[in-house]
Amino acid sequence: MPRQPRLEVLGNLYHVLNRGNNKKEIFLNDHDYSYFLKCINSTMKKYPFILNAFVLMPNHFHMLIETTSYKLSEIIKSVLTKYSLFFNKKYDEVGHVFQGRYHSFIVQKEKYMLQLIRYIHQNPVRAGIVRKIEEWKWSSYFEFMKENSRVKINMEILQNFGKDYKSQIKEFKYFLMKEVDIIELPKFNFKFPILGDKNFQDRMNKNVKELRRKVTFEYRIPLKELFNRVGTFTGNNPIDIKSKDNKNTYSKRIFCYLAYMHSEYSLIQLSEFLGISSSAISQGINIVKQKNLVNDKIVKEIYLKT
Repeated sequence: MPRQPRLEVLGNLYHVLNRGNNKKEIFLNDHDYSYFLKCINSTMKKYPFILNAFVLMPNHFHMLIETTSYKLSEIIKSVLTKYSLFFNKKYDEVGHVFQGRYHSFIVQKEKYMLQLIRYIHQNPVRAGIVRKIEEWKWSSYFEFMKENSRVKINMEILQNFGKDYKSQIKEFKYFLMKEVDIIELPKFNFKFPILGDKNFQDRMNKNVKELRRKVTFEYRIPLKELFNRVGTFTGNNPIDIKSKDNKNTYSKRIFCYLAYMHSEYSLIQLSEFLGISSSAISQGINIVKQKNLVNDKIVKEIYLKT
């Protein structure tokens, strides 16, 4: 069974992290750290979101993100793809820079946001890299202190610590230095990890169940119908299963990607339907992913047509 697309609820707070493939370092020097922040900036312009805190460590990163009008998956995919292309080109590497899918969990903002901001900023101290938060320059600490403006951070957070900027900074520094509260973080999986009290979890799970029901209903359509819809979308209707011309190959790749990633058909089922090998189908799906040939707009146009 293929991994399902992440089910997301816009307007929520997410703690996001990922590490290097095989736990390898993903930042080898200051230029690498700086470029990752540039990737965040350029993504923020294309897919606006609220960044509440971040820290970049040698082999992983943490971000506390609040989504607005774009899904978290779009945001993180953009950041990681930009950085991966840069890293592989710079160091003449191939393959994955990051270790599989990024990890994320939805956070009850009122109860846990400030605790996670402290947890994120103390990461370098807990790791033994530095003795004090301010000694590690690759976190949002310096954005809050107005000593740097490398990325746009949510300065409204400081309103929790006083009435004017001077008093806010004093209290914020004191808050960050305090021992991190013990937080039982949810186990990372791809279902829907949530950090919050029981009422919050119940409410989020109810939202997700409704979203999952809707997704399953709208995206699980017969292969033949999906095949025809893709042909209409690509202007290649009907698609010739046997033909190997470029337009036909493009249509079949789009079809395989959607059928596998969104409609939950297996490679074997697609192989039987198209009469080609599972490895060829898998290769076509990977090409669609690498070239970013399918986005949410295309998915909706094909699946949600009336």
